Amino acid sequence: MASSNCGRRRRTGLELPIRAGIEAAWRQKGSNQDMKADTVDLATIFGKPVRYLVPLFQRPYVWSLEKQWEPLWDDIQAVAERQLDDTPANDAIPHFMGAVVFDQVLTATGMIESRYVIDGQQRLTTLQLFISAARSVALELSLAKPCQMLEKLLFKRGYRRERRSVSGSSTPSRANC
Repeated sequence: MASSNCGRRRRTGLELPIRAGIEAAWRQKGSNQDMKADTVDLATIFGKPVRYLVPLFQRPYVWSLEKQWEPLWDDIQAVAERQLDDTPANDAIPHFMGAVVFDQVLTATGMIESRYVIDGQQRLTTLQLFISAARSVALELSLAKPCQMLEKLLFKRGYRRERRSVSGSSTPSRANC
């Protein structure tokens, strides 16, 4: 995604003090709190039992077809073609989707881990939309294994929500694979 602008932000006067406040808060956490930079795959980000929180200062979702969606789709197609070719060595080649910055939130013992999404929220949102659409297609085509794999990236185990119908009975909020 190096050629796209999906990771770039439009600067406003409001972002600078907030960003400075985040950096100051980070420094106040103590010297034993280090920033960690790693290359991770999407399964690590979406497959962990973590609740990602988007702070209110993040800009609204503004991806456009030409500037962000098309380059992302080109990247997804390139990765899919590499996975489906006859060269097994290609399957392990990582694909850089851009940097994502998280800040861990203090949570009570026994609660699900939470992290603020400081940078990359639009990419993460878009990838979740794509994974959800792919899961819907797999479900519609009765492709159980791909559907279950994608479902693991979308829904956290043990956190399935139920909707209440008008009659008061509970119904699943999503179809199962």
